[in-house]
Amino acid sequence: VWVRVDSVPAKGTVPVLMFYGGENQLSGRFHDPGKVFYYFNDFEGGSLKGMTVFGASSWRVVSGGAQGLYAASGGPYTSGLRLAVDAPTQALVSFQVKVSPGSARDALIFRVDGAERVKFSGGLDWGQYSFVAPAGTRTFEWVYVGGGRAWVDSVVVRPYVSPEPTVIFGGVAAG
Repeated sequence: VWVRVDSVPAKGTVPVLMFYGGENQLSGRFHDPGKVFYYFNDFEGGSLKGMTVFGASSWRVVSGGAQGLYAASGGPYTSGLRLAVDAPTQALVSFQVKVSPGSARDALIFRVDGAERVKFSGGLDWGQYSFVAPAGTRTFEWVYVGGGRAWVDSVVVRPYVSPEPTVIFGGVAAG
């Protein structure tokens, strides 16, 4: 669901009516998540769009995604995906990960600007990770180390605001 709200007063609320069915009333840039977010890839288009592959083995788009049909997958051996994003403001970075069962050394390491941010150990089923990155050009890396495979899906880098907007669903009105 895409909703455009031009402004929300500080600590205020704005009612938004959402309808389903019929024609999509939004036009232009809101049909393309890549034009709404700093970066977006759910891999449903079959591409590693904007990412580079490095290391001993290749990353590619495969079936079996967390949210849709496809995800990026890499391994075995040490290999990774690299993504550089220019974020003019603070950014919320989120993605989903999965790591195949293996030895205690098998892991997917997520790095920001070369520094390890988090390590996901082998045997992890799909889980979501998110954090706030400072404004500027940032390099994100997903590095797999081990004999199995790792998967990454639903990579989104978007503007961050504090406090983050919340959604409260109310009643359903008959039309």
